[in-house]
Amino acid sequence: MKKLLTTSTIAALALSLAACSGTSEEDAVIAAAESFMNGMIAGDGETVCGLSLRAGEIVTSDDPDWSACVDSIAILSDTLAPQLEAEGITEVTIDKATVTGDTATIAVEDINGDIFHGQTSVFALRKIEGKWYLDSPS
Repeated sequence: MKKLLTTSTIAALALSLAACSGTSEEDAVIAAAESFMNGMIAGDGETVCGLSLRAGEIVTSDDPDWSACVDSIAILSDTLAPQLEAEGITEVTIDKATVTGDTATIAVEDINGDIFHGQTSVFALRKIEGKWYLDSPS
């Protein structure tokens, strides 16, 4: 009886923790968005471009514009680096995503007011072939 109680207690705790952590889709959206944002900070163009949609289409490494995309992320990162360092921003952590089917949004709040001019920026994501991508504005 004691063993059953322990097993059922552990199962209940696991379920309650899973409920607190969001859905697996929400977790997948957050992981993609954090990889994208942190790739931007690090100048990792391969990651950023690989998680981007252009005109609703996946951008792949055999795309004629791939190199330009990767290079532009490095330039952008180098440009933003001093400002991010001054503000102590080394990574982005996202707490919540809103998922509706194969689309989602995340909000990134600009706490210090220098990156997004004090605004909360909302980013759209779309799921294609089981993977989440940052969607470009139409």
